[in-house]
Amino acid sequence: MRTVIETAEAVRRGELKAVEALDECLALIEAMDPELNAFSHLAPDLARAAAERVDAMVARGEDPGPFAGVPFGVKDLEDCAGMPTGHGSLLYAGHPPAAADSMQVARLRAAGAVPLGKTTAPEFGATCFTATKACGVTRNPWDPTRTPGGSSGGSAAAASAGMVPFATASDGGGSTRIPAAFTGLLGLKPSYGRIPFDGAHESETSVRGAMVTTVADAARHLDVTAGPDDRDRGSLPPSGVCYERAIEELDVGGLTATWSLDLGFAVVDPEVAELARAAADTLVSVAGLREIDRPFAPTNTLRVMVGATQAQPGGFAGVDVFFAISGFLITSLLLREAERDGRVSLSGFWARRARRILPAALLTILAGAIATIVLVPLTQWQQFLGEMRASTAYVQNWQLAGDAVDYLASANAPSPVQHYWSLSIEEQFYLVWPVLIAVALVATRGRQAAPRRRLVALVLATATALSLLYSMLDTAADPAAAYFVTPTRAWELGAGALLALAGPFGRSPTFARAVLSWLGLAAIVVAALTYSGATPFPGYAALLPVLGALAVIRAGAPAWRLAPTRLMAFAPVQRLGDISYSVYLCHWPLIILGR
Repeated sequence: MRTVIETAEAVRRGELKAVEALDECLALIEAMDPELNAFSHLAPDLARAAAERVDAMVARGEDPGPFAGVPFGVKDLEDCAGMPTGHGSLLYAGHPPAAADSMQVARLRAAGAVPLGKTTAPEFGATCFTATKACGVTRNPWDPTRTPGGSSGGSAAAASAGMVPFATASDGGGSTRIPAAFTGLLGLKPSYGRIPFDGAHESETSVRGAMVTTVADAARHLDVTAGPDDRDRGSLPPSGVCYERAIEELDVGGLTATWSLDLGFAVVDPEVAELARAAADTLVSVAGLREIDRPFAPTNTLRVMVGATQAQPGGFAGVDVFFAISGFLITSLLLREAERDGRVSLSGFWARRARRILPAALLTILAGAIATIVLVPLTQWQQFLGEMRASTAYVQNWQLAGDAVDYLASANAPSPVQHYWSLSIEEQFYLVWPVLIAVALVATRGRQAAPRRRLVALVLATATALSLLYSMLDTAADPAAAYFVTPTRAWELGAGALLALAGPFGRSPTFARAVLSWLGLAAIVVAALTYSGATPFPGYAALLPVLGALAVIRAGAPAWRLAPTRLMAFAPVQRLGDISYSVYLCHWPLIILGR
């Protein structure tokens, strides 16, 4: 297969007709695509009409453009006029063809390129492999038993097999670069805004691009597709650079480069490591670069993705407030039992927890499993059902912590039970917390109530302080995993428990309690509205919502007319509190499965 530049220049010189280049591609697709499944839709008639227009321009002595007569595939997450955009999903089956081209396709078409079909993609571009119920499994031309990667897997398979000289792609978290690496192609992720979108875009990490076979082809593609457009306010101004000329003329000799075998975390096959190191050595030598030896630790991609895809900052404080309230309420119940009976019945406590928590939780998981089998692509069953098993055992938080530092899991789609991570932390906490209280009570048997309470407070305060210290240290060292693990969150429940131990409280002035209540609510609101994916969390940052919740609890319900008591006593607010557990269980599955 000719490269993009070879094809375009041959057509421009009249040595090759655009229709001939198209026929070559269609013949290759007919021969190879039944096995590789790179295309979800073909439009040979539309492509032939476009190719004939290019040939007519050449015949009139006109220049069709730098992509003259080059056939290409369009990733199925991107619009191409006259072809359906399926997003890799059965939800879009039967939808009418797109009425207009995406910005990238329109610029390529204006430069003489000929779109001939849509290339496969995982459902909504959500995974790093390409297999869906809508289109089936796309395979790697180098080894059809392997995946070409994702989410631009169909484009990679088509270009790598030589069915087309190039195909469009997109990349938010590796969706161009992963397939390029899997199939021996060049996959460039341009700067955000370099190739504009058709309007406002929901992601600040996703960009358009292409799968090509040479650096020169990538440069020509960028020359044609880059540039601002008023419809995309995030588009960048002109670079003032001709990329195709720059790759030949730009002198990079003397620039520094560094090498990382594993990006600080990845497992690398020895053969891959050897080949990559050899390629890096060649690049350094040929380009005249100066290699320096320094550790390379890239930005945590999980936090970048979370922060960049939020429509607005916030949303990090709810679970922390919940933990503080839970610790206060449950510890209060345990202390009342200890004062009444002189001991804590562990079996009785855990039986009551099971009766209250398990029926609704397990029913939600069962409904989610059924919905997964009915609605979710087969390729995501293993992940979703695996998380449901972990949620049933209340260890979901540890699975997510593992995924947060696992490169192969970094592109996992959110599952219907992902929110069970916080319930898992709570139930793990209540396996240990009553035991600590019971042990402290046994150790102080025969003493007066006040000394017993002080010793219990000392034990629980020590455990809480150690958890807070660990949370600060682990959040700084490994923020992705620290977000989910129980030791970094236990102090939040422990803080609520210590407040329960500090009571009963004496009477404080009504005005002072009202101010404390307002300050607590303000702390929660500030955390909810200002914390984002860039906030180191939980760590010390979680102190703000937790202390805010404790302040509201401590203030109680002051009778002062300007206190927030009326707001919190408002009937709909009270009713929402009554059903909050059920709402929490159901809201996330409905969001995920209803998308």
